[in-house]
Amino acid sequence: MTEQAAFGVGNPFILDQHRVRERISLCHSGDAGRLADRIRIAIPVDDARTVYTVLADAMQALHAKSVSQDDRFKHPAPDGHRDLQAHVRLPNAADEVATLMIVSTEMLEAKRRCLPLEARLNASQSVLSAISSGPLVVVSDLFNYVRPKAKLCFAGFDSLQTATDFAQRRTRDNIRSLHNTALSRYVLRLTWLMYGEDVIVVQNNGVGRGPRLVYHSFDEADELLIHRPWADEEVDWWRIQEEGRLGVSVLPCVW
Repeated sequence: MTEQAAFGVGNPFILDQHRVRERISLCHSGDAGRLADRIRIAIPVDDARTVYTVLADAMQALHAKSVSQDDRFKHPAPDGHRDLQAHVRLPNAADEVATLMIVSTEMLEAKRRCLPLEARLNASQSVLSAISSGPLVVVSDLFNYVRPKAKLCFAGFDSLQTATDFAQRRTRDNIRSLHNTALSRYVLRLTWLMYGEDVIVVQNNGVGRGPRLVYHSFDEADELLIHRPWADEEVDWWRIQEEGRLGVSVLPCVW
């Protein structure tokens, strides 16, 4: 087996229960059977010519059966992005479907360079999407960088500090779940680029002044991937959210 397939297959990234519930509720109309990405396997490759060999090796190692594939090496996205995303059925007791994504490291590096610009663009779009409900602060959560098809807008924060605390906690929780995969720092960073949540905080400064990007998870991701400056006594935002103490407006979500 190739080195890429070995570290990807051996260390799947499993979404935590909060995000699983969130996905099922918001993206799949409550139908848990449609959630095909609780188990995620990230395989960056240095040489795009090895993609199909890596895929075959991974399928063999997982004893998995192919469900569907979206091959953007053969059919690149309009912006030129290339990757291969396969849904595979695992031979476990739950008969689960996992998402296996193979991306070239060159594409990931290009994506990393574009992230600050994308964050500012999404900040503007998020404010425009939520302006009708009049929020002063919006937290927009993109589910992953490589395929940004799904977004959430959280509104109703009592202060900018509260919104920023909320965004930072989501970022830390997301990266904490990656740490549990025991990947090397290099692969951890690439995996986050493939599957991590991009969280931004936007302040609406009023008509004619434009939105202000206050927080972007990318700015602290590298530090969080190396160190672990979180504590269990931090505010439990999941509980606050589930108790309905945050108003939530949801942008169109496609997965």
